Amino acid sequence: MAGYAGVALTGDLPAAIEGFKASAPVLVPVAKFAVAFPVVYHTLGGFRHLVWDYTVAGFSNETMEMSSYALFAASLAGSGAAAVMTI
Repeated sequence: MAGYAGVALTGDLPAAIEGFKASAPVLVPVAKFAVAFPVVYHTLGGFRHLVWDYTVAGFSNETMEMSSYALFAASLAGSGAAAVMTI
């Protein structure tokens, strides 16, 4: 919350991001992963629900468990790729 307060006081988000990158460059991929994972996970989960809504097939405990593992693995891979990306 202190980070949000600092950005709110200065009003300059790009400067706050650059300051974070300069002060703790090792934590930049960790921070990017922490932001990317929930976005990727919920996006892929939404796609999974769309598939379920339109196919209405394969509803068993085993397939649900396997699709959950696949969703988590794909989210980890996508978030890891986003964390190491540079713009």
